[in-house]
Order: sequence, then structure tokens, then C-alpha cells
Amino acid sequence: MADAMSTYAITIGIFVFLVGVLFATRARRGRGPEAQEGRPAESG
Repeated sequence: MADAMSTYAITIGIFVFLVGVLFATRARRGRGPEAQEGRPAESG
């Protein structure tokens, strides 16, 4: 049971991480040249 729960948690974690990265990349590319400079512009 512990193995199944661990595998499930790890899979969900990886999936959420990938989705988060995808959204962050899309948001950075859609924001403009300001976000592409390398500074994490996370205001708002």
C-alpha cells in the first residue's frame, strides 16, 4: 500500500510540476520582452 501511495504521489507531483513549468513558460512568452530579460517579474 505504501508503495502505491508513494508512486501515486510522485506521479502527481511530476505532472503538477510539468504543468506549472509549461504555464510559466507560456506566461513569460506572452507577457513581453520585459519577462524575457531574465528577471522573475511576478507582480500581480
